[in-house]
Amino acid sequence: MYYSISIPSTISFLLWTTIIYGQYVSHRLAISQVTDNLYNDQPPVAAARFMAWRTDEQGDYNISVPDFGRDSTYCIANGNTNDVGLAINDHYLVWNAQSDINSEIMLYDLLTQTTYNLSDNLSDDLYPALDNHYIVWQRNNFYSSDIILYDLQTQKTHTLSNGNYNMMPQIADNFVVWKMKENLDSEVEQILLYDIKRHTTTSLASSKHISNLCIKGTYVAWAANQSIYETDNEIFLYDIARKTTLQVTHNLQEDNCFALLPPYLAFTHNDGNDDEIYLYQIDGNSSPQALTDNNTDDIFPVLNKHSVAWCGATESGIEIFLYPIGTGKTQQITCSGGFQTHATLNEEYLMWCSFDFDGFDTDIFKTNLPIQATAAQK
Repeated sequence: MYYSISIPSTISFLLWTTIIYGQYVSHRLAISQVTDNLYNDQPPVAAARFMAWRTDEQGDYNISVPDFGRDSTYCIANGNTNDVGLAINDHYLVWNAQSDINSEIMLYDLLTQTTYNLSDNLSDDLYPALDNHYIVWQRNNFYSSDIILYDLQTQKTHTLSNGNYNMMPQIADNFVVWKMKENLDSEVEQILLYDIKRHTTTSLASSKHISNLCIKGTYVAWAANQSIYETDNEIFLYDIARKTTLQVTHNLQEDNCFALLPPYLAFTHNDGNDDEIYLYQIDGNSSPQALTDNNTDDIFPVLNKHSVAWCGATESGIEIFLYPIGTGKTQQITCSGGFQTHATLNEEYLMWCSFDFDGFDTDIFKTNLPIQATAAQK
């Protein structure tokens, strides 16, 4: 590995990869070290213009936001609350501020650089998610939990659920989806879909061990147990426009941990030996495509419009891999011999966390996506 320091505030690496298993290609990339401190920098979230992460400075939790358009970084939260559950778009950042008393939902306007407290009560408000018009979160009451909707335009709050245990909402294009259990001891969960414009709630599915529930565009995806085997999860896809459910996988192995960004769905499939990465084209005529086929675990795929990235185990550690859709080639982005985790994509950058063996903390790195990745769909 060859190192080249070009900018005082960052460290750039000129990295050459090697050909592994015959499916990876050699390339050269400039990798920038975004953070370099003695604290744990948590996995970043990213939109087109902004990204954000939380730094734990020995109990003093900070949230940092780089503005890609202005090439600047500023701190927006500095205090003794545990700021977790960050979600971002190119206008707002929302998170859960946890104190010794309870948890509240915070909103930051990235354009005006203004912070708002969206909740102020004795309940725990958790798991915020947002789109361009609304924010949703889970509010825990004494014997139940509800889904709360906040309208960014009217600045009004609405309760979407009515009792029971409603959990972990997601939102996209005027639809909210979440899991519901009748009681805490119940193994069976329901998936509920709320239409904001029509004020209607629809039950999409009922199953044991529903996980990775998400919504993007007009599709909802989830993994659920459909057999006597406790770990045999299959992946399902619901088309909101057509009101149809498709079972994407049919096997006796574990399918889980996926990313949804129509027209693609990426997920992990256990082949009986280890986890591999698969890519499925929604409304396509083909079966899911295997992007990896090796003897080590490939996990936690993420998507943008033209690429899939994931973390893959190698003989020397955990590295970051990238597959530009349509090229048929996988690129090994890092070759550090350490532990690279939590890959994140926007349309221009690939970001991840790296464990620093010198400081025994995690730092954040990023690289511009290769030309092949941005041009794959053109």
